[in-house]
Amino acid sequence: MTVPLIVLAFFSLVAGFIEWPENLLHITLFSDHIQKTLPATILQEGRPPEAIFQLIAAAVTLSGIYLGYVLYQRNKAVIAQWQEVPAMMAVRNFFFSGWKFDQLYHALFVKPFLFITRVNKMDVFDQLYNGIAKAGLVLNQLLSVSQNGSLRWYIMGALIGILFIMTLVLV
Repeated sequence: MTVPLIVLAFFSLVAGFIEWPENLLHITLFSDHIQKTLPATILQEGRPPEAIFQLIAAAVTLSGIYLGYVLYQRNKAVIAQWQEVPAMMAVRNFFFSGWKFDQLYHALFVKPFLFITRVNKMDVFDQLYNGIAKAGLVLNQLLSVSQNGSLRWYIMGALIGILFIMTLVLV
């Protein structure tokens, strides 16, 4: 488990340096490679500069780090107080249960799919293929009557077939 986390941490730090914003270093290794197959990206006029979005992202990141420091390092009693509040424990349990994604997926996709399969048990397409299979069985039973082991019957059947084909060709 440690090796995958080290690889993930390494690439999360290093992979961002493949492409730099235009206002910092203007290194475009990734976009140079992508623009061989995709059209070039054209920035729209009238949009806020990219530096504003970079500052917002930096502020949100740094405030999150500071909030984590305040809650978990400097004021450890806050966590103990939160554990006594049922609403905070419900939020904690919600986050630790994977945001209830499995239950949501089951309710939105699995249950409706199972309902549709139960309702559509006698599918039209299944009936079509079952009919083809039954017709094949009936034809097999009808044609197996002609198989009695006598070579003369086989030759007579082949002769009738040849004569039929020849009459179709000649007419």
